[in-house]
Amino acid sequence: AGQPGAAHRLCGGSAVSIRSFREAGQDCRRRRTKGCRGFTPPAPTLYPECRAMTNPLGLSADAKERRKRFITASDAKPIMEGAWPELWRRKMGLEEEENLDDELRVQMGSMTEPFNLFWFEKREGRTVSYYSDNEIARACWLGLTGRHAEAEWVTAGEDYPWMGCSLDALSDTRKGFPCVLDAKHVGQWKYDELVLRYTPGMVHQAICAGVNYWALAVFVANS
Repeated sequence: AGQPGAAHRLCGGSAVSIRSFREAGQDCRRRRTKGCRGFTPPAPTLYPECRAMTNPLGLSADAKERRKRFITASDAKPIMEGAWPELWRRKMGLEEEENLDDELRVQMGSMTEPFNLFWFEKREGRTVSYYSDNEIARACWLGLTGRHAEAEWVTAGEDYPWMGCSLDALSDTRKGFPCVLDAKHVGQWKYDELVLRYTPGMVHQAICAGVNYWALAVFVANS
């Protein structure tokens, strides 16, 4: 069993509320009822450092507007597949961008991203520089590594001023060459499909970052 203090630090409650729940439960058991109808739990207190953690994941309005001004890494795949007319309409504001804020698979990947990259660093022994503008992800990375995340947006510079991307991370290959690193969380492992799906975007990121190599850190289901 954990210490009572740990519960109130993580959940934002208080020692009083924990005791109240425990006493209420004991009282309910004594009366052999299924619920405790007369008990109203006190409202939990959200500490300032926890309040930021309640912000939803997803792109901010500024980030969405910024993406319209560039060809981004996520645009590379539809271009290679010939879906550039639809992409052009979205960039011109003639069609709405797909809202992924409520997509479980997307949000799960965002939530596991800092831990994925931390685990890569731990297992591979290669230093990872993490890039994120999301408060939740930045706080998680700081807690895992003791290091602050960098601002995520980079552009390709003067050669390709229309190219930009939001980096997940920078690291090194096993031979010591700098590379862009992306964290992915997929349902099943199919190597050929993963390569086809992510190569256009990863090459795009490598060009923006000015490196010649890219790598993926992939979580498959829970492994």
